[in-house]
Amino acid sequence: MFGRKSHACQLTIDQYIDNSPYAVDIEYVHYLEDARTIFVNSFAFDQMLSANKAACDLLMRQWVLSVGGVISAGQLKGLSGDTVRTKPFKINAYRPPLYGRAAIIQSKMDDGFSEILRDGIIADVKGIGVPNHRRPYPEFRHNNGFLLLDEAIKEMLLYRIIYKVSLTENAPFDTLPYLGLVDLGFDVQMPDRPPIRATSIVRAAHYRPPNNEAIPERSSSAHKMMITIEKYLQNLGLTSSAEGFQIILDEGQPKLKFYEWDQPYDQDIIKKLANEKQLDLPFTSLSPNIQLCDQFEWSDSSSTLVDFGHYKMLGLFEEPFSVTRVKDSTLNWGETFSNNHQTKSSLSRLHELMGNVDDVKSCYSTEQLEWISPSSQLVKKNNMLDILSLSLAYDYQERGMSGDELQRRINSYADRCVAELPPLATTSKKPLELHSFEV
Repeated sequence: MFGRKSHACQLTIDQYIDNSPYAVDIEYVHYLEDARTIFVNSFAFDQMLSANKAACDLLMRQWVLSVGGVISAGQLKGLSGDTVRTKPFKINAYRPPLYGRAAIIQSKMDDGFSEILRDGIIADVKGIGVPNHRRPYPEFRHNNGFLLLDEAIKEMLLYRIIYKVSLTENAPFDTLPYLGLVDLGFDVQMPDRPPIRATSIVRAAHYRPPNNEAIPERSSSAHKMMITIEKYLQNLGLTSSAEGFQIILDEGQPKLKFYEWDQPYDQDIIKKLANEKQLDLPFTSLSPNIQLCDQFEWSDSSSTLVDFGHYKMLGLFEEPFSVTRVKDSTLNWGETFSNNHQTKSSLSRLHELMGNVDDVKSCYSTEQLEWISPSSQLVKKNNMLDILSLSLAYDYQERGMSGDELQRRINSYADRCVAELPPLATTSKKPLELHSFEV
């Protein structure tokens, strides 16, 4: 097996700080009066529980709410007090470097919690707002502090897909436990969008690389692990990638871009790299975005995946190559490898479930379309997972669909996607190993 598989790891805040590869900022957050648990992933709790697995659903829901039903003081500054009601007390939160809308929260211990989880353990909660010293910026997703319901649904769906793949024999990774989804009790009006419910995702506490630096060194084990995982996913028709390095010709001269941004490098350096790599210009590539973490302690061989909302079908892209980013190489250019594009005929059903559609409006009900129609931005989202996530957000928020039904529909759709992956992902499932872990 590659790396170390994560199982029951229950950290207190003192243990987390003592073992952390970076300093954390301390701030405070407010409990929300109207927050409630939408659903819990009992299978993910299995990855955290000690020998006693007799936890009831109610206790898991209460525990998730005790850490996920909060909002940062910085986020409250830009919200109306009439729509967001807070309880008359606040607690400490711990913010690792570069965390824009997530923080480490210690559980508020009520009677019964110790039956399923150790007293005072912590969770990593995504969607609780910006740090107290920062103002939210509505135009930028990670800087506006919110995790809107449709985005949370999509991440939970992709998490389940990647989690199921991680159970495959010889999978080179595992997944961080995503424990539950919390309704924060108020809607958010963003530009060109209807009011959508604010949520938080409760995840197991974990460590990121030192200083939360996601770009590895070229020779590091972390870099090799990212490539191994990306290639494994590509064998199944999946990818963590987005548009990456491009070398375009501007009036005959090479110009480097990464994603949408121009890179300020001298043309001679770009030409030299293109010659060394024997690249035909213009050149376009994908860039893997494998986010690694570890529940125990960060090491260069950590192989646990976190953050899943950006995963896609590889078939959505036509680029023949992927190029990784590294921080100790010319132009940050890392490893170049060929993408393993599957034939469209072999993955035609997966395209129907995870691909793009031509007629977006036909995928929504009349009521759903009326809800999103003022937003030209949303109507342009033509990927099936975006469409499904918005549809489910509407049904939960506007039609009163229960949290249990929302979870059932998320899991059912994810399982349909997994069933359409190549045989590698649907045979030789590993049983879920359960161990008690004391720090």
